[in-house]
Amino acid sequence: ENDPKRPRSEDDTLNSSTELILTAINDATSLSESRILKTITELDAKIGNMNTQFMNKFEQIEIKMEKQQLQIESNSNAIERIDRSSEIVIIGVPVLSNEKILDYFDKICSTLGYTNQQIPQVYVKRYEKRGDTNHGRIQQQNILVEFALRNCKIDFLSKYFANIKGNNKLNLSHLGFDSGNRIYIDDNLTQVNYRVKRMAIKLKSNQQIEDFRVRGGLVYVKHSKDDNYVPVISQEELPEYTQKTRRQFSQSK
Repeated sequence: ENDPKRPRSEDDTLNSSTELILTAINDATSLSESRILKTITELDAKIGNMNTQFMNKFEQIEIKMEKQQLQIESNSNAIERIDRSSEIVIIGVPVLSNEKILDYFDKICSTLGYTNQQIPQVYVKRYEKRGDTNHGRIQQQNILVEFALRNCKIDFLSKYFANIKGNNKLNLSHLGFDSGNRIYIDDNLTQVNYRVKRMAIKLKSNQQIEDFRVRGGLVYVKHSKDDNYVPVISQEELPEYTQKTRRQFSQSK
């Protein structure tokens, strides 16, 4: 049976052919698997690169949109500030029935050194800021004053601040009230600039900035003793508020 000289039977030929076919199939399968794995790896790398490019592009678009939004808000605030450039608010005057608000303004002018002929032409009214619209609680009822000429407003505020420096602060007794409570006068700030001013007050009290001032509806901040005053148009331009302890205050003085 094992004679090498024996002619190969049909079964032997069939078995040999089958083995060759199976070997070829196995080789082809291995080759296909290798190619498939290579293709999958390449596709995965391409997808990863596309995802990275997409995320980078998305971040660039997001940054651009944020800048545009900030620019829109800045422009809107600037327009609103210009609209209020001739206005001031008088804070701390109680509301009375049948009150004559213009008389209050005239008495303030008299206290600041105006003669009757020098009192500027203005439009005055009460306006309300409501802190709780659901219950209608009135947070403030300031007096809004709009000057006919912006230069008259500038002159008025100059006299007011000079009066404060001279330790002759306005109070309700100057308006005929039986009270020594203070009266405050300020630019009619936009909401954005009002928030900047509030933060500047906290930062100065906390010794994080040297000083600040309000001119023409803008808040100017002096960051350190040797710095100049620079305009600040958003809270993001101010240092982050960090509450100091009493010990830190005493050490910094």
